[in-house]
Amino acid sequence: MTPSPSLTWSVLADISRGRLRTTIPDIDTAAHPIIDLLTNVLALSQCQFKTALTPHSVQAQIEARPSLPKGVISDAYDLIVEAVTDRARSTAWGKQLPIGQHIGQAGFLPFVIDLLKAGVPHDSIRELANLVSMAIKTLNAAFQALGDAHLQAVLSRDLPERARRWKDEPKSLNPTIVWVLATHLSGDPQRPDVIIRRVQALQLYASVSDMLMEQPISAAIDGGLPLNPILAKRLDISETELRSLRGAREQERIFTSYGPNFVTAVRELKAHSVPLQEWPGNGKPDQPQAWLNTPWLTLREPQILRPDRFDPEEDEMRDAIKAFRDDILCPLVIDRARTLFPQMPRRIRDFLYDLRFPSSTLLESQERKEFLSAVRKALVGSRGPKSFGEAVSIWHRRAASIAAVRHEHRAEKRGWPAICEPWHSANGIDVIVSLTSAAELVEEGNALDHCVGSYYDPCRRGEKQILSLRRNGAHAATIELSLSGGEKDLSMQVGQFRTWRNARPDQASHDALKDFLAAINRGEHRLQRKTLIAHRKAMRDVWDGSWSTRRLSLDHARSVFPLYLSLLLRGTPGDFDKWHAAGDLDASIARLLIAMAGAELEAISDYIPW
Repeated sequence: MTPSPSLTWSVLADISRGRLRTTIPDIDTAAHPIIDLLTNVLALSQCQFKTALTPHSVQAQIEARPSLPKGVISDAYDLIVEAVTDRARSTAWGKQLPIGQHIGQAGFLPFVIDLLKAGVPHDSIRELANLVSMAIKTLNAAFQALGDAHLQAVLSRDLPERARRWKDEPKSLNPTIVWVLATHLSGDPQRPDVIIRRVQALQLYASVSDMLMEQPISAAIDGGLPLNPILAKRLDISETELRSLRGAREQERIFTSYGPNFVTAVRELKAHSVPLQEWPGNGKPDQPQAWLNTPWLTLREPQILRPDRFDPEEDEMRDAIKAFRDDILCPLVIDRARTLFPQMPRRIRDFLYDLRFPSSTLLESQERKEFLSAVRKALVGSRGPKSFGEAVSIWHRRAASIAAVRHEHRAEKRGWPAICEPWHSANGIDVIVSLTSAAELVEEGNALDHCVGSYYDPCRRGEKQILSLRRNGAHAATIELSLSGGEKDLSMQVGQFRTWRNARPDQASHDALKDFLAAINRGEHRLQRKTLIAHRKAMRDVWDGSWSTRRLSLDHARSVFPLYLSLLLRGTPGDFDKWHAAGDLDASIARLLIAMAGAELEAISDYIPW
């Protein structure tokens, strides 16, 4: 109901008390203090409200019609004032007015119990509860409207540019706007000047809005002190580098603290020693579009190579970088850690799995910067993205072989049984040998310059066998056999038959394969059926995934290193140990691990044995 202008609070209160009596005629005889509160809540729900601003403040002034007598319903009225004011000084949105909680604390439940004991019908009590519930709902709706109106008024006065965009956005504040409004100075005549300074700072450096809200920097802004030297020191960059962050976030986003993390981007730019002229927008100010489109802002995790030049989202590049990390870098780091720490600090042990840095402090450290520089020198050298990308494409042809060796080094049981013993031709020239490990597959691929590493998984599961045809001791051709059936009906079918660089074998090789198959069919060369069937069954019953916590050793790095020569710089020694000794990786790894453990190793309490 909309009250008539002539209604007074007393009249509304009498009407509300009458509504209570309608539900429970003898309610006055209960003589419970909550009856007056319920009467006032019902009356308050029929009032009309409007807000007014307080000079230099976010505090709401709420006027009610009809006017409320002093002392009447003061607790509930104060709740409304505080709740409406909160809309302009906090990030809370959609919060309900705590009138219901206030009624509960005043003893509504004991009051209902007393009514039941007095014999009041359940339907009457239910009607009373509905009446109070509707009043609370009406007050909440009025509160939401008042909150919207008050917030709009505060923004129109203090942040008019933001207020103009208000209609198209959710009606709530975020931490950045709360900070700009300087709500802690509510009522202070200096507050408008502080707001102006904060808006100006945000217009310049919205890209690091979270940092602007830090107390020391915020105090400098409020005091009108020069911002550039303070902010540059906080970011640990030069004022020239800081200039590139000026206007780096789009104007329509300056009042939000959400979005890309420019602080992380700057940290990674510095860690990778990227010259300022190669920063987004060539290191110039007011380049929001350049920053928006840069991978530095979309990094999900730190990279060991520059993401703007060596795209970690591109499949082959990602595979190459990750493989180099797992097969070469991790074994080097593990070996150095074993030497430095007889007992392993937990933070280092965690680092050894995938070289993830355990803290933001280390991410910003000089030791990490030197480590990344050494990795870049070892892996990329002076090559640009195009040249390195071509090397990645060549390397990727052998990626399956590398993955096979990596898995086998981590597996509980290595290799698989041979389909048969080596077969020798009648003239003694040709031998056909079953390959039974990842290392043997890699050796075959290297000898004939083709890749059979992709056969590792089906060979390990017992679905295929790869045979090597040797002539006079030299690798001549590779034979693929597909296996099917059980112990009694195990059958095999010849698949691919290839020689050097996947070319077709010569007639002599075909004749040797034909003689080998004939010897098997005649029973002269026996298949190891029982062994193969048992292996196939065992592999069906167990999970044999490639992930494992088992660390890869330097022996693994040595075994796969030849497969990385196509990825590394021309002239790289073919021997892993010579390559390792000639580079800077070992020294940078040692400095990094020592920094990670801490200067005083005895003070670290998280030692655990290997």
